[in-house]
Amino acid sequence: MSARDDNLALLRDGVEAYNRGDLSFVYARAAQDIEVHTDSRLINSGTYHGRAGFEQWMQQWLEAWREFSIDVRDVEEVDERFLVVEVHQRGIGTESGIEVEMDLVQLIEVCDGEITRFHLYPSRETALGTLDRLRERRDA
Repeated sequence: MSARDDNLALLRDGVEAYNRGDLSFVYARAAQDIEVHTDSRLINSGTYHGRAGFEQWMQQWLEAWREFSIDVRDVEEVDERFLVVEVHQRGIGTESGIEVEMDLVQLIEVCDGEITRFHLYPSRETALGTLDRLRERRDA
């Protein structure tokens, strides 16, 4: 199996686990030094580091929703290491009971079968801009 196939399988399995509420599967695939970032134009924004930071970010997110699911709409692999994932999210607020739907883009970096970077952006262009900066930094 190629790195591309492994990355796509990790994404598929991770989304399925998340949607069924199996967060232990998701946490176990995170690198010890994972970086999680949510763009300032989205809720739960900020940057978190390490598995503890990832779990804190995830718990804050899940507390806001009675129900929540993700549907993957498109995936582009870049450099056998990065995935640019367009998703549609649906949720029902815990307190309000209001149903919310939103499209966003995940930028995911995978190294040796672990997720080392998980970023959320409001648009593909924003995610690709960050990807360009990360690749320039890596190549410098």
